[in-house]
Amino acid sequence: MVKLSVNGKFVNGLRGSERKRGYICLEAEGAEIHFRNIRILELPDGVTSPEQIAPLVN
Repeated sequence: MVKLSVNGKFVNGLRGSERKRGYICLEAEGAEIHFRNIRILELPDGVTSPEQIAPLVN
């Protein structure tokens, strides 16, 4: 499950995603925005299969 929290409060989430490991994109909708205190939790080994990992971009 992917969880999005803003100021410590859950605002959105996603279940059943086929991708479990890959890239993260942060965006704003039409205005300047600043990000801080971003935390990313890496899944332990064995949780993802090769099909669930985003391909590398050269």
